[in-house]
Amino acid sequence: MNKYFLTIVIPAYNCRSTLTNALASIVMQRDCNEIEVIIADDCSTEDYTDIISRFNSIINIKLVRLDKNSGPGVARQVGIDNAT
Repeated sequence: MNKYFLTIVIPAYNCRSTLTNALASIVMQRDCNEIEVIIADDCSTEDYTDIISRFNSIINIKLVRLDKNSGPGVARQVGIDNAT
């Protein structure tokens, strides 16, 4: 199991328009190989797989999908629970 220096949890609900910019900002950090990103999809109607695939070769991104919309606090907690 990899150990990362930093885990970034992004609670996501229908945010295609901002997710690309958020991931691009993370990629610009110096040691992005020490960063894991967890996208906690709060039952969005939008699909993020194409966005994730663009960045997945540069940084470690894990997508976690919630079964029902529960709000950003629950999505953050699910992301934290899935952090390494």
